[in-house]
Amino acid sequence: MEKAYYIDRYPARYRLTCRMDNKRFDRYVRNPKQAAVISARLAFPRCMEYFYLLMGIAFYRVWIAVTTAEKRKEAFLFYGAQLLFNFLWPIIFFNLQEYLFAFVWLAILWLVILMTQQRFSKIDLWAGYLLIPYLAWVAFAGYLNLGIWWLN
Repeated sequence: MEKAYYIDRYPARYRLTCRMDNKRFDRYVRNPKQAAVISARLAFPRCMEYFYLLMGIAFYRVWIAVTTAEKRKEAFLFYGAQLLFNFLWPIIFFNLQEYLFAFVWLAILWLVILMTQQRFSKIDLWAGYLLIPYLAWVAFAGYLNLGIWWLN
């Protein structure tokens, strides 16, 4: 029962970009050489749903905010860049299994999210606040990613 529930709850983005079947992901999360602290099977799918919701709300708040077109364009450019980096990370990590490169990619992603957050904050303070949990999560994912690289 848990397995079927999990497949349905796992973000479609990861299933599509990585083309991972449940068996391959199970093999990954049951690997004994992982960073301690968290179960990827429990945390990643549930957390990403909330982060995408918060990102969408932040995007909408910037979209409707009264600001110059230049500021909005710059903010959306960084927003699109962080989405692209986020989209490619699971391919690097899960498919290619290039753990060190995936960590460097996450560090760049974190910086792009920070720049997005700063630009969103200049337009709408709450839009910037909505990206802070995502920043924290990517930092934590970096810790897990680095731990997996170190142990493997």
